[in-house]
Amino acid sequence: MSVDIFDKYDIRARICALLFVIAPMLLDGYVMIDAFRNITFTILLASLILVYSCLFSCWIRFFGNKTDLKDYIVEFLMPDSKVLRKKCLKRYYEKLSKLEPSFSDLLDYDKKKSQEILKDVSSWLRQKTRDEKFSLVREENINYGFIRNIYSLKKVFLVVFSLYSLLLVVLFGISVYSSSFEDVLSTKVWVCLIIHLLSYGIWIFGVTKKIFDFVARKYAREIVAAIDRL
Repeated sequence: MSVDIFDKYDIRARICALLFVIAPMLLDGYVMIDAFRNITFTILLASLILVYSCLFSCWIRFFGNKTDLKDYIVEFLMPDSKVLRKKCLKRYYEKLSKLEPSFSDLLDYDKKKSQEILKDVSSWLRQKTRDEKFSLVREENINYGFIRNIYSLKKVFLVVFSLYSLLLVVLFGISVYSSSFEDVLSTKVWVCLIIHLLSYGIWIFGVTKKIFDFVARKYAREIVAAIDRL
């Protein structure tokens, strides 16, 4: 009997997001603490990460709900859509109406009414396209899940990481007065400094609203395109 603790989405969108968040601290530990390079400690640390990944998933959802996320599925399927042609919209509306009668009011092409209905359509499509046969949707969903998870934690991470970095600066400052540690820490301090600068650069310039919107739009496009295959 096979036991799957995590599926592909859990690993790439949640576990990888957790590792992305804690990576700078893990690298600091690897550089500064010899025990981190011990196989026994590594196994223990991996086990703890595995256990706390479930709690992390709950935190991700909590912070994600507080993030202002635009529903591009609704935007793309609106009667005045700038992404889809009228002919294409008509085909999608007719298909959705056949699949779910409650969506038949879309055929009235009323903007206000459609906006409310399309919110339900968006949730309905996300559920319907989770099947394995929608491999492209699944792939974009994983990419979207990963960037959404780390983007929702960006502000929290930068605050916590800045406090953590400040603490290290204080500790390093104190250590220079001890001649027994000075030679040992000199190279390690520079390595940690590089790690922190790279981490700040990645989080500030690599985890942005622009990149998040790009991935979100790609995911929405694949879901909308999947209507023909429902």
